[in-house]
Amino acid sequence: MRARVLLAWVRSPGESGDFSGTEFSAGTGLFGGATFSGGIVDFTGATFSGGEIRFSRARFSGGTVDFSIPSDWSVPPAFPWLDTPPSGVRLPKKDGRSQT
Repeated sequence: MRARVLLAWVRSPGESGDFSGTEFSAGTGLFGGATFSGGIVDFTGATFSGGEIRFSRARFSGGTVDFSIPSDWSVPPAFPWLDTPPSGVRLPKKDGRSQT
């Protein structure tokens, strides 16, 4: 049986969020419809090792969303962009090159 979890995160614009060390390893987590418009959202040390984490319909319009130093990136989240992430989104380095 697969679990499906809607990750509801309500914050004021410019406020920071801390998901550092969070383990996303089973089930489905949805950040769909979330707006990242200011402040810093930190995923440092987070584990993306299983399940399905989706940021579909999420808006990245300011601030910093930092995925650059995960503990595990073997099953990365699904993002709404096809190639280059929006300004302020930091992804792990791939082949020695930054993906920001």
